Amino acid sequence: QFSNDNSTWSTAETYSTNKTWTLSTGDGTKTVYVKFKDNVWNWTTTTISDSIILDTTPLTVSSTSPSNSATSVAINTSVTATFSENMDASTITTSTFTISNGDSVSGTVTYSDTTATFTPSENLSYNTTYTATITTGVKDSAGNAMTSDYSWSFTTLPLTPPPPPE
Repeated sequence: QFSNDNSTWSTAETYSTNKTWTLSTGDGTKTVYVKFKDNVWNWTTTTISDSIILDTTPLTVSSTSPSNSATSVAINTSVTATFSENMDASTITTSTFTISNGDSVSGTVTYSDTTATFTPSENLSYNTTYTATITTGVKDSAGNAMTSDYSWSFTTLPLTPPPPPE
């Protein structure tokens, strides 16, 4: 017999090494309980259980730096995206986290805790609007992808001319 709550049990059935079972609704810890009959058809006194953490919630970007529409951003800045939950680090790459001003910006991507960081290989250009994009190719640790690409833009510092000679 099987149960989601160790109280309400399914109908007894013939032993099988595989079983399809519907978990209780919603995300979170799910425990399935099972009990068996012994070889003279008495219920065993031990209930066996196993738990999983069910996560079907798509991840989101919860914050960025620079923020969307930021101006006067330093040309030597790294760009970060913080996610709503832990990520599968192998999915956060220069293919899934990009920076562009019409042309792709080359760089490297690192990930720590819930934050991905894009570090450009060279300084960004002055007085230029850049768009950062996180694609649906990124996944959380449960394998859930974002439901759509996430993009934001920022503009770097204007080029300040040097002071006139004295």
